[in-house]
Amino acid sequence: MNIKFLFLLSFVFINLYSNKVPKVSIITSVYKGDLFIKGFMENIVQQTIFDQCELIIINANSPGNEEAVISEYLKKYPEIVYVKLDKDPGLYNVWNLGIKMAKAEYITNANVDDRFEKNTYELFSNFLDKNPQIDLVYSDFIITDKPNETFEKFSVKKNIKIREFSLENLMGSCLPNNHPMWRKSMHDKYGFFDGKYKSSGDFEMWIRAALSGSVFKKIEGIHSLYYYNPNGISTVHNSPMAEETREIRLKYLPLYQKKNSLIKYFLIQLANKKKIFLTFSNLSGFSVSQFQMLFYDYCCFLLQNILLIKKFLFFSYFL
Repeated sequence: MNIKFLFLLSFVFINLYSNKVPKVSIITSVYKGDLFIKGFMENIVQQTIFDQCELIIINANSPGNEEAVISEYLKKYPEIVYVKLDKDPGLYNVWNLGIKMAKAEYITNANVDDRFEKNTYELFSNFLDKNPQIDLVYSDFIITDKPNETFEKFSVKKNIKIREFSLENLMGSCLPNNHPMWRKSMHDKYGFFDGKYKSSGDFEMWIRAALSGSVFKKIEGIHSLYYYNPNGISTVHNSPMAEETREIRLKYLPLYQKKNSLIKYFLIQLANKKKIFLTFSNLSGFSVSQFQMLFYDYCCFLLQNILLIKKFLFFSYFL
């Protein structure tokens, strides 16, 4: 009698969970992640609202043995969904697949080599609950150069202060960066990530959405560790990131021009002249991509202070 009762109870529990709608869908692409997968899984399941999440892990035909570790967690956590593909379709096509599978109202991506503060998802999702006019949230983060550090104990390579949301800041730098959370409904309005990009598909998606009226918001505080992986898609030598971001900016400049003044348009246009970077890169000792980012920062400063600069030039004329 007791055994039958327990069996019935477990059946009811499984049924209830299968019909439960999660609050947050976490999408993770796995490829050559053996070094990081154990620490990643442990970090994610410790999220304060993990029982309100679904973790969608998509193995992009990785040559590694990540599945052995993932299987251990699959047995313990019904919140985890695991799919293995026959071939690697590229990062953003993996994300698109995960978004289409997602059941939750909110989406976030989680890279296997990054780590999160335990209340990150709770904080981000609660903010979206209370602010229906905001489509996406993000925050500052720490860059580390040592793999598998934890949020409780880590070394700081660089403390990244991301700018507040504006079209100028978005065009000038890739906010919201590595760990945003956004409404799934954004993809009904603005489409999915462009799978042709290897490194900057998220940047293209965010610009496309923002130029169509989507609003983002920065949440105060540091809520993630970003491992500067020398073999990462955006950090590896000869990464396509710089060229892709330049192409994306040029693609959306005409639409940006319609929404902004001619002076702002000129500054962004200037920031995308590749010959400038090649010339000054040789003179300064910086790489082309490093000098490009410095120049974008400078342009953003000008854009943010354009009225002040106009006043200065006006009064200087009479001196």
